[in-house]
Amino acid sequence: MKIESDDDRLILIAAFRYALGRASYMPAVVAEQIAASWNDMTEYDRKLFHGEIREAIDRGCAGMSCDVATWQRILDLPLAG
Repeated sequence: MKIESDDDRLILIAAFRYALGRASYMPAVVAEQIAASWNDMTEYDRKLFHGEIREAIDRGCAGMSCDVATWQRILDLPLAG
């Protein structure tokens, strides 16, 4: 997904917040889109994703172990672009 507008940004954030903690195929689909869009994001948005993922993992609310591994791949992406 290429982030070309504020609507694109908001849709990706909404999909992420829906998927975080789900035990379904959605975490993988959404994380893939986040990773694909990473270079189009502002540092603010990257920090938003990192912070919410870190918090969910720390609280044990990031989903099953396979989902945590999926979200961890986003945490491995650099904040600065």
